[in-house]
Amino acid sequence: MDLMKLVHAHLGEDIARKLVPGKVLAVDDDGGNLVILDALLSDSYTVTTTLSPKEALKLVETQEFDMVLSDQRMPEMTGVELLKLVRERHPYTVRVIVSAYSDARAILQAINEGEVYRFILKPWEPEDVLGVVRQGLEYRLSMLSIRRLGEELHKRNVKLVDTLDELRRTQQKLLESAKLATVGQLTGSIIRELKNHVTGVKMLADMTKDMEVPPALAEYIRVGADSAQSLFDLVGGLGSFAASGEWRLRRSRSTLNLVAEEALRVARLDPRCASVLPKLELDPALPLVPMDAEKMRQVVVNLLLNALDATPAGGRIVLSTYRGAQNKGG
Repeated sequence: MDLMKLVHAHLGEDIARKLVPGKVLAVDDDGGNLVILDALLSDSYTVTTTLSPKEALKLVETQEFDMVLSDQRMPEMTGVELLKLVRERHPYTVRVIVSAYSDARAILQAINEGEVYRFILKPWEPEDVLGVVRQGLEYRLSMLSIRRLGEELHKRNVKLVDTLDELRRTQQKLLESAKLATVGQLTGSIIRELKNHVTGVKMLADMTKDMEVPPALAEYIRVGADSAQSLFDLVGGLGSFAASGEWRLRRSRSTLNLVAEEALRVARLDPRCASVLPKLELDPALPLVPMDAEKMRQVVVNLLLNALDATPAGGRIVLSTYRGAQNKGG
């Protein structure tokens, strides 16, 4: 994919202007190699060079580079050691090693462990270096776009939770007043708003299917999409309730452990979980029982959100399941 098209598609034009051309930091204790790299790359990219890995670390402390291109064998530290430290400070900076065959084992290990994106074999051709730099910057922009989509997905899910709370409050008031005839009129606008948010979440989830998404973010997106589908089901149930006056349950055999796990995944979308980390204590011997698992999950999610409301930062929330009259004091 064309670099500029990728940036504009997922990050927006303002961010595209800031990221292209890319900022490249070249590190090599041989000044001659740095002169050659600077001459090769400076027409297309903003290039900074340094002879010292320690000086390179100082540079990455004060500014963020799109790519760090480092020689492997240097007196102060190896290129792999340098790039490991760069990754700790700037995980989205692309890291490339220039090396000879004799260093291949260490570099392949670094690639497998995620410390290094690619390596360029000595003696290299200009076309090889230009190709690796171009592909590396495209990879970085892909990762940044995925992060941006994840942030947008989180915002959409927060709106979904707020709108769902509003829907439930409206439903409760209507139940208490027994004015079922007005349910359809009062919830029509809410349902349309919900569908707009749900459609947005599903579109964001679909956009990431063909991208190389980190496992943690993939799980985050999956939970968000599942929550969106659950919201559709809830809206459909509310429409049926308004028409018939009966709330229909979809019973199937399931376990409370599965309900608890799914509810916790949804609750963890709440930013307060960053300071109050709920944990599970599940009884593995729980049997399968008939229930409407989706509605049970909604109940447990509400319990967790109420617990987050009442728990200060650094507090402890435990969601536990157990049989019979056991009391674990949690």
